[in-house]
Amino acid sequence: MNATPDDGHAGSSDAEEARRAIDTYLRQHSAGEAGRPEAAEDLRQWQETGTTDDRVAECVAREAWDAVQDVTPPPPDSSGGQPERRAGQVEQTEQHDRACRIARGLRELGHHLDETLLPGPGMAAG
Repeated sequence: MNATPDDGHAGSSDAEEARRAIDTYLRQHSAGEAGRPEAAEDLRQWQETGTTDDRVAECVAREAWDAVQDVTPPPPDSSGGQPERRAGQVEQTEQHDRACRIARGLRELGHHLDETLLPGPGMAAG
């Protein structure tokens, strides 16, 4: 899929967020000894053409939603940790908003995502 719309415009802030997430994902997964050869090829394609496929887009969206789960505070308990829960909820909200922007941006860039990776009232992710 194209990273830049055909009309030459840079796209929305959601598309820019998606582009940054794609770039970060590909760089992280192709770097060092733990890097995967297919990720290195995906990064090369991304750098040369500004395009990537739906498989990479799905991985990027899934990673964004996983980040939401990583910061989701534990359920309330009797220890009275209100400030910690509030701080965790703020970070969760920020990560959730970012995941929504990434998913919308990936769609704007023309990627097809599984409905569980899309923001919405019945979404399974986040």
